[in-house]
Amino acid sequence: MNLLWANVNGIDLLLGCVTRIHPMLYRGREVFQIPRLRSEGVEPLSEDENRQFLRHAARVRSMHIRSDQHLRLLKVLPTQKYMFPRLLSLTWDVPHPNNRDFQLFLSPTLRHFQVSALHTDMQSIGIHCPALDHLSIEASGECTVDEQGLLRLAETIFSCKQLKHLVCPPLDWAIWNHLSHLPTILKVGIGDYNCTPFKLARSNINLNFAPFINLVVLEFSVKTAAYPIAVMKHLEFPALKDLEVSVSVLPWAEAEELFRILSQCRTWHRTLEDIAIFSDDEKLQTSSTNSLTATSQFFCFAQLRTLAHF
Repeated sequence: MNLLWANVNGIDLLLGCVTRIHPMLYRGREVFQIPRLRSEGVEPLSEDENRQFLRHAARVRSMHIRSDQHLRLLKVLPTQKYMFPRLLSLTWDVPHPNNRDFQLFLSPTLRHFQVSALHTDMQSIGIHCPALDHLSIEASGECTVDEQGLLRLAETIFSCKQLKHLVCPPLDWAIWNHLSHLPTILKVGIGDYNCTPFKLARSNINLNFAPFINLVVLEFSVKTAAYPIAVMKHLEFPALKDLEVSVSVLPWAEAEELFRILSQCRTWHRTLEDIAIFSDDEKLQTSSTNSLTATSQFFCFAQLRTLAHF
């Protein structure tokens, strides 16, 4: 039974454990058809039905939620009780940025949390899930990294004390400063996805940045190279092994600056093993001379195993 309920896609099957809901799911369906529930007009679960629902919930280890359609049926569940006390991985793909129902699925054992939007009630996720070490915030719709959004992002990241892998929209200097003092962090991936471009200004800040002593993977997927150039210019990654920069628009002058910044980061010369720099910019023109000049910038990396650019 533990294997049977370990990985759950949605909550339909768990609702099928409720005597009243079961015929709504399975009546008239073939044996191998996936059960579907139409919950419109269905009363929320009673206290006794909650116990039926929770009977197998403790066995669930991984869950993917794509819709909040049936979550209203669980509204009388006690908020202080963890519905999934052994949950390790949660993918929250509900397309409503202000939806707070994901709190029903938080667990002190949760290690991996992937969410499709920066929700308004995520700030304390690290408190509810102290074991969380993989956090991925990949915005699937239009979003704006404004002051309020950065504050929400900062509070979310600050609450996670054991982060190893972080994938998220662009960070400001205050969040980078926090991460530089987090010894557990091993990988950071920055993607602006559909976000409004975010400018990272270095002036007028007085922060005590520490070297990222354990970070080995750094990835950027952004519209322009300005953001990764600023990060690599001002921060130290003495253990970095894998660097990937994917830029939508990359003029050759900006590409040269990116290569120059890379070659000047002396702390990477003995650690970097894999470098990948890509651009979708059809206007980017490189001559054989430019290509040779670009490649020569990487001669200083003594441990380099793979190099891919453009």
